[in-house]
Amino acid sequence: MSNALDLSTNLQSALSSLQAVESLSEVLNVCVKEIENLTSFDRVMVYKFDQDWHGEVLAESLKVERESYLGLHYPASDIPVQARELYKRNITRMIADVAYNSVALEPLLNPTTSKALDMSDCMLRSVSPMHVEYLQNMGVHATLTVSLKVKGELWGLIACHHYSPKYLSLKTRSICEIFGTIVSLHISEAIAAEKREVEAFCLPAFSALLESVAAANGDVKIGFQSQGKKLIEQFDCIGAVLATKSELVCLGTTPNESQVLACAAWLSMQKLNTFSSNHLGALNEQIDNFFSLGDDFAGLLAIRTGLVDDQWLLLLRDRKIQSVTWAGNPLKNAFIDSSSSSSSSSGASGPSEKMLQPRRSFALWRDEVKDQSLPWTDAQITMAEYLHSQILDLTRASLHLVKAKSDALQKERDDFVAALAHDLRLPVGGALRMLEFIHAGRFGQTLPQFADTLELLIDSHKQLLERIKSILIGYQFSESSSAIITERTELVGLIGAAVKNSRPAALGAETTIVEDYCSPCFVDGNFDCLVRVIENLLSNAIKYSIENKKVEISLTCTPEEALICVEDSGIGVAQEDMAYVFQRYWRARSGRTEPIGSGLGLFVCKQVVEAHKGSLWCESEYGVGSKFFIHLPLSA
Repeated sequence: MSNALDLSTNLQSALSSLQAVESLSEVLNVCVKEIENLTSFDRVMVYKFDQDWHGEVLAESLKVERESYLGLHYPASDIPVQARELYKRNITRMIADVAYNSVALEPLLNPTTSKALDMSDCMLRSVSPMHVEYLQNMGVHATLTVSLKVKGELWGLIACHHYSPKYLSLKTRSICEIFGTIVSLHISEAIAAEKREVEAFCLPAFSALLESVAAANGDVKIGFQSQGKKLIEQFDCIGAVLATKSELVCLGTTPNESQVLACAAWLSMQKLNTFSSNHLGALNEQIDNFFSLGDDFAGLLAIRTGLVDDQWLLLLRDRKIQSVTWAGNPLKNAFIDSSSSSSSSSGASGPSEKMLQPRRSFALWRDEVKDQSLPWTDAQITMAEYLHSQILDLTRASLHLVKAKSDALQKERDDFVAALAHDLRLPVGGALRMLEFIHAGRFGQTLPQFADTLELLIDSHKQLLERIKSILIGYQFSESSSAIITERTELVGLIGAAVKNSRPAALGAETTIVEDYCSPCFVDGNFDCLVRVIENLLSNAIKYSIENKKVEISLTCTPEEALICVEDSGIGVAQEDMAYVFQRYWRARSGRTEPIGSGLGLFVCKQVVEAHKGSLWCESEYGVGSKFFIHLPLSA
């Protein structure tokens, strides 16, 4: 009972000591001291894994006259991946005496499953002979390890060594496990606090950059030119580049243009938002088609800043010579060739197989790291991700604002043009009728010398009136498709009416209209509007034809839809112009030096067809001709 009370008191004292500290180094120093008090082990260490799973001793409490391991590094092969997985699953692991004799489990295979028993979670599981030999080589007789996990991942170990056999009761081990779990929580909070400090340090530069981008309506280039030097200072870089497909903006010391473009191209292919490395040379050896920034640059933090185009902000670090002290030579092979070992003992040779070989030497080994930059901290990487999302949000907001302004200006223009067209329709129509009356002799015989002039005036007024009608129809359909009035309409007759109205123009242009229709079919449509659409397509086909002088119009139907095709053998549409064919005010050329028409015809046609829940598109080859297709759903 007294022992249990002592353990409880020690645990309370340990927890109180943890509550009194905040920084990571303080938490780890308290940890080793309190574990020593709880267990009385000769040596207690906190061993942290890095991103490559090499280990470093960050804190140590040593009771005996032994060499300190504080600050030493250990290669990843000392704790291989399968051992790390077990440490992740089992929080505590004790070896009371490395000289113990293991007892085999009988039978070796489960009679039911014919498989060996999985003892991964068994506390009495025997220790790997390699690990036992490793400890013996260090002169260690007993150990206790307590796993430290952050966000569910193995962060490090509390490693306890004793130089004589030592057994801990289940209660003591349970208290160490509880304490280790609480230490893990304090480590998480200390890391988060350090991260917040870095974020607070970087935030002013980020805020200034984002404010500058916002003031420039989402233009990252202007923001970077204004605030890029602050970013370089805050991230401890030697240079930065804003890279787009068309331009590089460089600040500080940077690689050459071809190296930067290769870097940006590789990043874009990976579909990444951010990328970080402090050892680009190693990645160049490991990854096919990886980029190189030259020997002067070892560190890169890349942030995608383009919403649509590939645009990257590259923060660059140079090489830093760093001295690392290892417990033994990390370059010495951790594996041996089993064939050489077996042949030396048996005289036989067999296939080569790699076997783990525990290290025998722990003599200090100092290594100079010359090809790496200072590592990017988790906080800096998080801030890079934050900058990516904020810049993209600003870009989206700017695009929405620009679109809203553009839409408002377009509506003002449309309203003005529609009002003007409405006001002009009556006087132009009246003038046309008056000219037709004069031409017909209603006011007396027209002098022969004025006949041609009257005909030209009548034609020009007709064209003007048609354009006014097109403007008004386009405005009507752009405002609301509900304004259209439809009825069950037969398409063969509708197309025939459009062809009939177009024949005079075809005859005048010496062009033949070839018709090919299926059996009659019906759509829910506005007869006059659809006739005007087909007339417009036929008019364009006649107008732009330059060879063969033939225009074909066809109608095909399925049980659900109708397809109308108007085909010409004219000049066609250049590939670069295809995206603009149905845009408002776009005009094609007809072999003349200047485009003809108002540029509203096809725009209005598309509005009308889409108001009928259909679609209008074009297929064209420049110099060969064009095909315009109208797809309409049939009546139910």
